[in-house]
Amino acid sequence: MNLGYIPGLETAMAAFAKDVQGTGAADMYGTPVSKLPVMSGLMTAKDFSLIIYNTGVDAGAMIRQYVSVYGNKMVVTAGMGWVTGLAPYVDSGQLAGIVPGVIGGAEYELLMKSPGAGLGITDGLTLGFLLLAILAVVGNVTHYSKRPTGGVKS
Repeated sequence: MNLGYIPGLETAMAAFAKDVQGTGAADMYGTPVSKLPVMSGLMTAKDFSLIIYNTGVDAGAMIRQYVSVYGNKMVVTAGMGWVTGLAPYVDSGQLAGIVPGVIGGAEYELLMKSPGAGLGITDGLTLGFLLLAILAVVGNVTHYSKRPTGGVKS
């Protein structure tokens, strides 16, 4: 189900949490939300047993609107850059967990015994980092082998 963009940022999140079917009246195909089987019985955020929030930005607004107000259990999938900012939410019990970036996704694939794109991407990352390390060594060797060995030439 895709409700499309609901303008208003955090106020839109709060409105959706309060009235799930009223905020997003229809999906992207024009089907009324009340007619979608997946939405049967979902009226407020209290009706969700788990929220998996996939984001490339801070998850604070979702935590404030769903976990703090309705007590929802939430897991966040976020880029590695956000993990340190989200860790205190896990420590405080506000987040059930974090899937940290591509590497976290690949670890999840391994845990589920279902290798997929995440593992392929980590192979590429590993090769890229290996290439960077090799280039750093070659660059340093080249730089230091061309240094003058001392003395001033006249």
